[in-house]
Amino acid sequence: MSTAFLLLTTLTANATCYRVTGTYTGTGQPPNNQILPGEGVADAWQGACPSCGNDLGLSSVVNITDASFQPLGSIIDSAVAPFALYGRRRSGRNWGYDSEHVFFRCASSDAVYEMYATNGLDSYGGAADGLTDGASIGLQGAYRTAVPDMLMRITNLATGQYFSHFWQERPLTGLDTDSRGYLLVKAKNLATINVELIRANSEGVIDRVSSAANNHASLNGMIAIKGPGRQYPSVGASSASSRGGSYDNWPGAISLFGSSTTIRRSRTCAVLNVTPTVQFAPITVQALNRGETRRIPFDLEFHCQTGTRSGTSADQTAIGFLPSKGSVSNAHSLGLLNSTLGLSHIVSDAYGASYSAKGVAIRIYRNGSPMIILGGQRLYGAGEQGGWYPVASPNQGWNKGPGDTDLYHEAFEAELERIAGVEVKPGQILANVQVLIRVQ
Repeated sequence: MSTAFLLLTTLTANATCYRVTGTYTGTGQPPNNQILPGEGVADAWQGACPSCGNDLGLSSVVNITDASFQPLGSIIDSAVAPFALYGRRRSGRNWGYDSEHVFFRCASSDAVYEMYATNGLDSYGGAADGLTDGASIGLQGAYRTAVPDMLMRITNLATGQYFSHFWQERPLTGLDTDSRGYLLVKAKNLATINVELIRANSEGVIDRVSSAANNHASLNGMIAIKGPGRQYPSVGASSASSRGGSYDNWPGAISLFGSSTTIRRSRTCAVLNVTPTVQFAPITVQALNRGETRRIPFDLEFHCQTGTRSGTSADQTAIGFLPSKGSVSNAHSLGLLNSTLGLSHIVSDAYGASYSAKGVAIRIYRNGSPMIILGGQRLYGAGEQGGWYPVASPNQGWNKGPGDTDLYHEAFEAELERIAGVEVKPGQILANVQVLIRVQ
């Protein structure tokens, strides 16, 4: 019994997580650093590096303007990004990972962890001195970026914890197992993050365009793997000094450098009030089939900084209507989109549900003409075919607002109608729509 116990201890101590770099297609016993076909996706992946990074899902244009329109601490953009989206940048191109990409093979008895931290080596990447900018306005976890007046904050959604320059860890559970009994650490097992860009300071300079978010080649956050036989950072230590496994064992690179976000500093507008609910009178299937519709007005109030440029070109302010993700997906299924991905109609959020009406949708009218609806918030610069319209309109009411602002009022119309070529069936239609006013 004593010998068996000592043997078990020795085997456990020698267990190793192998870095997977390919798929074995030969005969015989495959090497430890390769998987077999059907067990996942593998290649000679590169680890995180200062110039690495990928799409974080942020808007292609982020505007920073006066604190009167963007109070200190307000979120000016945010995105939820799975690891497969943000994981890497390679060969000068933005490449994500397949969710089944395998990074490591570990013995079934191994304890394997995801480690995560901001970049303690860079004042613009989450180092200790950069965190003081967020703390000064009461925002835990928010730190200075290379863009003046803009902070960044990253949240690990699996733990709910903000990234810090002190390494944190999370045990990886529920991992797939390969045909040799080894645990597989895949992209789908690693952190989905929430990235927030936050307004800071009070000296916002307007009327200029900057691309600083793309020009500072540095990491904002890292994901490392901790397991037997691998080098890795020390939990609780600062990433300024604890760099174990860098970068070969760090598959996750989080960086604004890899994003396509352009920072603008322009005068713009903001929504003040909008009719919260538009309720249509009941209509029968027979009436819809005869071409009858139901139309009802709704109102929008917004204010603009004096001198705002209205339009859909770069550095101009535009307005659009954005349905829920469910509604956009349903509109795609019904073919209600154009080549620019703008939508002709707003479809019910739960169009496929048994209680939902079929073959009917909603159109928005401005000045008597139907509007194209946004098919996604990131379709900046797509113009009217993408769902963006100049914020100014000849039929708006105007009043001088407080300070350097102008107040506007505009009436739109929503119309319930039949979708051509789709059978109408009775039920409810419920759709949620946001009014967006954005610098392009």
